[in-house]
Amino acid sequence: MVEFIVNQALKMHRKIEIIYLCDKGITERVIKPIKLENNVLEAFCFTKNSIRKFKMEGILSASYTISKKAG
Repeated sequence: MVEFIVNQALKMHRKIEIIYLCDKGITERVIKPIKLENNVLEAFCFTKNSIRKFKMEGILSASYTISKKAG
């Protein structure tokens, strides 16, 4: 399911929320995928405000962000 959401976000240019396991522990990130190559996802990370790389096997969960509209 994670791979499906990542691929859909790539095609639709959408932000997603991920829970990611790295060497420092588990983090929650809001990202916008740029490209997926060799099981490494390059994405703009809104949490860190920079482009980051994420190993697909480290992405524990992924979901679409819900846009909040005023009014």
